[in-house]
Amino acid sequence: LIVNLSASNELVGKSEYRRDLVVGQSGRLIAGYAYVSSGVDESTTDVVFGGHAMIALDGSLLQESPRFAREAVFTVADLDIERLRIARIGNTSFSEAQRKFARAFPYRKRMFRLSRTVREAGVKTVLTGDGADELFAGYTLFKEDSIRRFWAKRPESGMRPALLSRIHHYVGSAEARSNALWRDFFGYRLTETDHTHYAHLVRWRNNAWALRLLAPEIRNSISPEALEENLSRAVPQHWMSHPPLERAQIAEMETFMSPYLLAAQADRVAMANGVEARYPFLDMRVVDFALSLPANLKLRGLSDKIVLRKLAARKLPRALWARKKQPFRAPIASALLSRESLDGLAGVLERDALIDPKSARLFLDRVRRRDGRGLGEREEMGVVGLITICMLARSFGSNFDGAVDRGVAEMQKRAPTVMIDRSASAASENKKNFVGSL
Repeated sequence: LIVNLSASNELVGKSEYRRDLVVGQSGRLIAGYAYVSSGVDESTTDVVFGGHAMIALDGSLLQESPRFAREAVFTVADLDIERLRIARIGNTSFSEAQRKFARAFPYRKRMFRLSRTVREAGVKTVLTGDGADELFAGYTLFKEDSIRRFWAKRPESGMRPALLSRIHHYVGSAEARSNALWRDFFGYRLTETDHTHYAHLVRWRNNAWALRLLAPEIRNSISPEALEENLSRAVPQHWMSHPPLERAQIAEMETFMSPYLLAAQADRVAMANGVEARYPFLDMRVVDFALSLPANLKLRGLSDKIVLRKLAARKLPRALWARKKQPFRAPIASALLSRESLDGLAGVLERDALIDPKSARLFLDRVRRRDGRGLGEREEMGVVGLITICMLARSFGSNFDGAVDRGVAEMQKRAPTVMIDRSASAASENKKNFVGSL
């Protein structure tokens, strides 16, 4: 439960902006948010306050006070703390935590240090560009989808798959991006264009490689085929009536941006150092605008973020607004582990019931031979995944149920604050509600 005693002044349009911030923050953090700004009587000749009060719960506005009230106003709402607790448990299950920690640890560590540096510089609030790639089709995923659909119309073509070499300029040489191996990689299930998540099939197959490192009984219980089938069944009605780009954008926001990118790499690492990250591109009005745009204003051929680049061209030099997308690339295995620590990790994995010892040993032998350098992204993530599973197993593996019970018991000790409206009219209404509940 967040309680914000603010001194936000009143300007034209600021109340709507303030409301969006409170509601949005309560949704991102799966929390209750009680906000109140300074009252009218605290205004001066230079600054006007309105006494704006709001109560939000998990992305919904429950109650709001009138502004500029001269008399005392009580703003009351019931906050279902148990609902929040259940929502948080469902959002961060043990298996989900494995995936998030495994993927996020290296980048999150750097973001944590960056947010600490920002805080030490005296800055409390920062703006980030999160959401722009998802809403305005900046990721190469969307170009891959477009090219693969174009290629699928003539699977025998040798020219159409060559377009794929132009969208991953940061991977190898142009020749390497045009060989048969490259075409086979992106030709996976090429003609299944009516699949509910066609745009993500290649990525999911590539990431599923890491499952071979898990123990057979775990690997068999979370088969990629079963997960894919569950996702296909979970899509809303009329899903296939939406344009392919729109479906790919929504899937990316639901499976990557919300549960991983914002949670693991943004809010948590920023708030750990007392820095609030704000996301202009995820303002509800910007989201509504972006989703209403036709596809050719977001992606046209191999040109992405069309409307955003045109807007940036008014203020920024061409070297910035015309720049190609460059993903985050940083050393992981070589930065985290020395040869000695790799040897130690191999010894620990031999005794870990969650890991397939043979697969993990062969994998780490390959990493050792390279001193952790020159690995592909999925191999880097494999190293971090093994480290993460060892950490989780050490913390929870022997008595996971007991650890969960202790955690729930600790949360239950912290009873929520109850606010009661003592005014006469509210007291009468509360009495009716109480009698009715009996």
